Amino acid sequence: DTNRPRLKAEDEEGLRARITQMISDRMSKYEAAADVTIVTDDGDLNHRVTSPKSMVTKTYLVTTRDEIVQKDVDLFKKGLKHPEEKCRYKGALLEILSEREALVTVTEGRFHEVKRLFECVNNEVVELKRLYIGSLKLSDELEEGEYMELDEQDIEQLFIPYEKFNQE
Repeated sequence: DTNRPRLKAEDEEGLRARITQMISDRMSKYEAAADVTIVTDDGDLNHRVTSPKSMVTKTYLVTTRDEIVQKDVDLFKKGLKHPEEKCRYKGALLEILSEREALVTVTEGRFHEVKRLFECVNNEVVELKRLYIGSLKLSDELEEGEYMELDEQDIEQLFIPYEKFNQE
C-alpha cells in the first residue's frame, strides 16, 4: 500500500521523533489535541484493542452544543440507530457531568460513533477528548504532545472495562 507510512530511522531517537511527528499529524488532522492514542507495531494487540468484537471500552469527555438530558442517558443505554448507518449502535454509557458536559463510554469504536450518537438525540459534539481505553487513563502528568511507553500492566488495563461500564 503506497499510502502507508514507511518508518526508517538510524537510531531509536530518530524513530521516536518520526513517530511523534506522525502522532502530531494525526492529532492535527482530527483536531484531537489531547487524547489517549495507542501507537504499536504489534498487529495482534492493535486488532484486540480496535476490534468491536473485543468489547474494549473507550471513554470520552464530551462537551455539547445543547443541554444533555436524562432521556439521552436512557436512549444511549438502549442503543441508537443513526440514519447514515446500516446497523444500530450498541448501548453506550452516558454519565452527565454538567448541563453540556458528559462522559461517554462505547465498545464498538465505529467511525465518529460518539458524535453520531449525539446527532441521534439532536445534539452536537463541540469538543471531544478520549480519556480512557479500557481502564487505562491518560496520565495527568503528560503535557500535550508527550507520550509514554506502555508496560505489561498498562497493556492489561486496556482490556479491563472502564469502571462504571458494567455497573450500569
